[in-house]
Amino acid sequence: MKFYLGTLFGFVVLVSLGLARQESVLATEFATSLTKATGIRVYVDPRLDDERVTLKGEQSITAGNFEDHMKRFMKALPPGADWAKLHLPPPPAGKEWRAVDVFAYARAHAQLYGTVGATEADTVEILSQKLPPDKAKGVVEVLNLKPVYIVLAGRGSCTGRWNTTYGEMRLVVTRGRVTGTYTSGMGKIEGTLTGDIMRFRWIEGASGGPGVFMLSEDGDSFSGRWGYDDIDQEPGPWTGTRISRTP
Repeated sequence: MKFYLGTLFGFVVLVSLGLARQESVLATEFATSLTKATGIRVYVDPRLDDERVTLKGEQSITAGNFEDHMKRFMKALPPGADWAKLHLPPPPAGKEWRAVDVFAYARAHAQLYGTVGATEADTVEILSQKLPPDKAKGVVEVLNLKPVYIVLAGRGSCTGRWNTTYGEMRLVVTRGRVTGTYTSGMGKIEGTLTGDIMRFRWIEGASGGPGVFMLSEDGDSFSGRWGYDDIDQEPGPWTGTRISRTP
C-alpha cells in the first residue's frame, strides 16, 4: 500500500500502549498498546480519536507479528483507513518527536515524490526510494533508522455528528442504510449510502421530501440538495462539515 499527497493531508497524533482480547477499545489505545509491546512508534490520525475498534483474538503483540496486528487494526477501522511505514533516525538526545513534525516530514516527501510509506512486498522504502531488503538492511544500520507507522482515517462513512445548514445532524450507517436526526424542525432522515452518495428522505412533522448528499474526498464534509414532495420549486442547498465520527 502507499499514500499519495492528497491522502496525507490531515494531522496525526503520537500514541503508545498493549493489547487484549475481543473487546471494544479506542483506536488510540490500541495503537498505544502496539508501541508499548514493541517499541515501534505509531501515529494516529486525530479524526480517529473517538473511534472504537473491536479486535478478535488474543495473540500477543511482538515485533515479529507487529504488521499482522496493524492489518487487523485497519480492518477494524472505518472504510478507507490505511497505514504507511517510514524509516527515521531517532530523535536527538533530550528531544521527543512531535506528531505534527513527523507528519510534516511525510507530507514534504509526498510533495517531492508523490508517494511515501509504501509497504510493498519484497521492497523497503527509505527516503522514497524502494530498495530490496538486503540493500535496505545496510542503509538502515548505517543511518540507525527506526520504523515509524502512520495511521490515516480515510474517507469513512456518513456516520457521525455534523454541523449543517439546518443545524447539528447525527447520522448512523448500518449496512448501507442511514438513519438520523437534525435540530432544525426536529427533523429526521432515512436513506441509503452507496459509495460517497447518500440518497435520503427528510421529515419534519407533516412535511418531507427527497434529498441527496455527496461526501467529500476526505470524508469530512458533504454538499447536497433537498426538495419537497408536493411543492414544485428549485431544490435548496444543504451542506455540512464533520464534528465527530461518532454520533
